[in-house]
Amino acid sequence: MLKAISGAALLGLFCAMPVGAVTLVTATNCANCTTEMQWQQMAIGQGTGQRYLYNFPNRQLRKFEVVRTYEPELHRYTYFASPLSVEPAYSQYFFHAADVWSGTGGLAKAVVLNLPQAINSGRSGDSVFDMFRTSGGATQFGDWLGGYMGQYPLNPDAQQVRDLIAQNSGLTFASDPTRITVTVTFKDGRAQFKISDDEQRYTLVPDSAKDSDGNTIPASRDGLHHMTVDFPGGESSPSYRGWRDLFTAWWGTAVTSHWVCGTASGGGSSSQTCVLSP
Repeated sequence: MLKAISGAALLGLFCAMPVGAVTLVTATNCANCTTEMQWQQMAIGQGTGQRYLYNFPNRQLRKFEVVRTYEPELHRYTYFASPLSVEPAYSQYFFHAADVWSGTGGLAKAVVLNLPQAINSGRSGDSVFDMFRTSGGATQFGDWLGGYMGQYPLNPDAQQVRDLIAQNSGLTFASDPTRITVTVTFKDGRAQFKISDDEQRYTLVPDSAKDSDGNTIPASRDGLHHMTVDFPGGESSPSYRGWRDLFTAWWGTAVTSHWVCGTASGGGSSSQTCVLSP
């Protein structure tokens, strides 16, 4: 059993920790832990209560009970970390995760879905702007994406992570989140979606939706605060048309008061820069 003495800073850290029930058990990465003292020191550093630590390269999952006692004669707190047995379900899940981690190089994987060429999607003509023209559009697309991705195999590495997510026993790894990120390429832009431990659907990654010129598309008109966007193709750009149609959906008309644009020409091409305002 390791005995450690805290100072005022450590006591303040513990007092500031949130309390209350948690639905998931989070294990802290103990990447440099090789001795028992190092494991127990790391556990104490996480605060009082039951603490889980892991080390994927060494295939170790540890559990400790951290308690503190006050020594009035010395005017200090003493912390103890006692090892406990890890629940079988957590151990089984950990070793599965360790296999995936070592075999694929991590627990987070990225997948690209080219929507215009996706097999049997029925959405080859979708615009990235469609998700924001109506309330809940991004959520509805995420629900469809979850169903579609479940029908078709991912690349082998991502498939292993998806299987790991499906089998999750409630144990999460602080430095190695199990996550699949899908970048969806639309006919006129792109957006990222993710599914992770506690999610049942693919959800839009905030600020990841871009038009074909790389301009960020806000989730609602409330997020439109005098943005400056560039359209290299000018008014013929699909991005320009997408913004125009989005404004029409938001305000009922693409009123010119929402556009303050200037055009630069040269070399046989033009570039239009617009300041968009609510």
